[in-house]
Amino acid sequence: MLIAANARALTQNALGMTMTLVGGQILTTLQIISAFNSTSIKWGKPFTDVIEVLKLLSFDLDLIRVQCGGLTDPLAKYGFKMSMPILSIALLCTFHCLVNVIRPGLSSMNGLFNAVGQMMFIFFISLGLSVMSPFQCYNHPAGNEFSSLVASPQILCGTGDHIGLQAVAMVSVVFYIGLFLAVTGYAVVWYPVLISSDNIDFMKRFRFLFIRWDPRVHWFSLPLLAKNFLV
Repeated sequence: MLIAANARALTQNALGMTMTLVGGQILTTLQIISAFNSTSIKWGKPFTDVIEVLKLLSFDLDLIRVQCGGLTDPLAKYGFKMSMPILSIALLCTFHCLVNVIRPGLSSMNGLFNAVGQMMFIFFISLGLSVMSPFQCYNHPAGNEFSSLVASPQILCGTGDHIGLQAVAMVSVVFYIGLFLAVTGYAVVWYPVLISSDNIDFMKRFRFLFIRWDPRVHWFSLPLLAKNFLV
């Protein structure tokens, strides 16, 4: 991803660019399918098997048996899940540094920014599902006044553990969802001005937003992200 993000748009071959865009669309579609797991609909086989496999795209830590690492507490598991994007960004930064040590100048800061943006854009649906999971409760079948968290039924909504999860979730909403939407909004608003002034750095930095659209609809990333978040 980092190498592709640093490739020049004018010299990158059409096949490579098409494969990158198609790969992103496939991952987005798979995330939408995995989102069906959060609904109350009882799906039949083989669709349930497909959803089970795709749980990894929504950062389902139970799928990789993270309990074996000592993370059995729901708050600790959720905190680790919310740290995964930061760890991924740190990994990209480490790879960026290693690439420049081996071959100086191969990876630029604009390319690194573009790679991080591309990763956030592609996995925005899964990130939104994970961030909002502490706000999803269901009523007990017995019909009493209690409700439980969908992701962790042993946690009663409104209790101390649930409030802790919601506090981490609100910070994550601001840090991940709000910040990324703000950066996208900034790029969309300033696009006409900076393009007319031939700001090459701006285009390299935000290529993940604009390369897929006709310049006349450069703003389309904003409603697309809003749609993906509402999924």
